[in-house]
Amino acid sequence: MTELFANVNGIRIAYEIHGEENNESLILLHGFAVYKEFWFAQIHDLASHFKIITIDSRYAGNSSHPSESSHMDTMVEDIKELMDFLKIEKASIGGHSLGGMVAQNFALKYPERLNKLILLATLPKFAGGGALDMYKKSQIASYEAKLKDPVRAFYENKKAGPEDFWELISARISFPICSEYIKSFIRLLICL
Repeated sequence: MTELFANVNGIRIAYEIHGEENNESLILLHGFAVYKEFWFAQIHDLASHFKIITIDSRYAGNSSHPSESSHMDTMVEDIKELMDFLKIEKASIGGHSLGGMVAQNFALKYPERLNKLILLATLPKFAGGGALDMYKKSQIASYEAKLKDPVRAFYENKKAGPEDFWELISARISFPICSEYIKSFIRLLICL
C-alpha cells in the first residue's frame, strides 16, 4: 500500500488505507515507540471487513516530529482532523498502549464520531507528568538513529541480524497462536 500524507492540526500525518472504500472505517492507533506498521499482521484479515486506516502518530514514523511538546488533547485533535480530511463522519477506533489512551480520550471528546472503541493493553492515562515528552524524545532519537544507519537502527535491540530476517518473518507468520489471535480479534470487531 502507498503511504499517504495529510496536513492536519499544524503537522503532517503519514497514513495508509487498506480495504474497500465503502466498508465501515476502522482507524488503528499504534502504541508508544512504534509505527503504523505495528498493525501489519492484522491488516489482511481486517481489510476484508473494514476500510482500515493506520497512521503514524505525531513524533512517530514519517509523521511530523514537532519540537514543542504536545498534550493528549492535541493527539485527539490529530485524529479528528484526519477524519475530517478523509471525509469520515464516524469510525471505529482501535488503539494499542498509547494509541489506546488517545482512542479513549477521543471517545470522551467526540462520542458522536465513534462507532466502536477497541482497546488493547492500555490505560486511561499516564501515571505521571512528562510522559509525552519522554515519548517525543524517544521518537526523535529513533528517527536520528535511522538517518545515521538505517539497517542498524532496524535491527537494534533485536537478538537476530539482517541474515535472520526471513527466518524470523516466516516463523511469525506460521505461529499458530498469531493466526488464532487475529481471527478472535476480527470476530470481536464484527460482533461489537
